[in-house]
Amino acid sequence: MTTVKQIFIATCLLGLAANAQLVRQIDLGDVGRNSRLVPPVSDKYTICGSEEAKNAAKGVSVSVESITPDEIRPREHISVVLKVENRGKLPVVLPLSPQATSLNANSASWRYAAMLPVGAGTPGGVIEMGWFQLFGSTKNANTTVVLRPGRWIVVRGKIQIVRWYTAGQTAEASSALQLYEWSPSTVERSKNDCVRQVPGGSIPIRFAPPN
Repeated sequence: MTTVKQIFIATCLLGLAANAQLVRQIDLGDVGRNSRLVPPVSDKYTICGSEEAKNAAKGVSVSVESITPDEIRPREHISVVLKVENRGKLPVVLPLSPQATSLNANSASWRYAAMLPVGAGTPGGVIEMGWFQLFGSTKNANTTVVLRPGRWIVVRGKIQIVRWYTAGQTAEASSALQLYEWSPSTVERSKNDCVRQVPGGSIPIRFAPPN
C-alpha cells in the first residue's frame, strides 16, 4: 500500500471516529410503573411507514445496552440502559426531559415527545415490559438535542415490569423509538421528513419464577 493511500485511509478513519460520539447521558432514576403506554396526541407521528422508510434520509436505532438483573420477575424494578443513535444522513431532534411540562410552550416553538418501550421477544410474540418517556421544546433550554449522524445519547433508569412471561422462558430484550412532534402554526410541514426505524442491538434475558 502506498504512503498516500495509507494517509487517506487514516484520515477517513479519524473523521469517522470524530463524528461518532456520545452526546448526552440521561439518568431518569426510578420512573415507576404506568398501567399502559398512551401515545400523545400530536401534529405528527414522525416514524416512517414501510413505504416511506425506503427513501428516508433520517434514521435512528435504539439498542438495549444492559438490563439488571437479567433474570426478570413479576412487578420488580429493573435497571435499563438504552443507546439511541442517529444512523441516518440528516440530523434528528430528540427530547431530553422526563417532565411532560416541557411541552407547555407557546405555539411558536417546536415540541417533541419520545416513547422508548422495552420489549421482550418470546415465542408468543413481543411483550411490552415497560418504557421511558421524554419530552422537549425548542423554547425550553436543554430539553432537546440535535443528534447528528453517527452520534448518540444514552438513556438509563429503572422501570417496573408491567407484563411478564412464563417462568424459565428466555427472550431477547429490545427497544425502539416512537417520536411525536408539534410544529409552529406558521410552519408548512414537509411530507417526507420522517425518521426510519433502524434495528438496534438486543440482549438475552430470562423470566424467573416469582420469589
